[in-house]
Amino acid sequence: MEDDLNNPAPAVEGSVWYELHYRRAKAPTLMVDGALDRCARDDLMFTAGLAAPLEGGGVLVLDLDGVTSMDRFGARAVLELRSALARRSTKLRLVNIPPCVTRALRSIGVPTIARGSHRLN
Repeated sequence: MEDDLNNPAPAVEGSVWYELHYRRAKAPTLMVDGALDRCARDDLMFTAGLAAPLEGGGVLVLDLDGVTSMDRFGARAVLELRSALARRSTKLRLVNIPPCVTRALRSIGVPTIARGSHRLN
């Protein structure tokens, strides 16, 4: 499909906000903007299910360039997403990893998922 982009309304709780966008082109990509925390977990899992390749053996790209903050709940959500995709024989590839994501993943004892450059993993 040629760049079909889904733009759900941002979720708001107090001053924390996030937006999830996806496109299913050559490489299905889920883009996150804003805070990736407990509030975003369910939407992240749901939207990833829409964006992920339909057949097993594919890759879902999680573009984290727009993430402004991430806590341990957001880090755990990424791990849950990776596990859920693995059950479908789909891999999760993180790209454009900002320092806040690396810190959050390290805080829960997972330094290797965010290794390498902050721009591409």
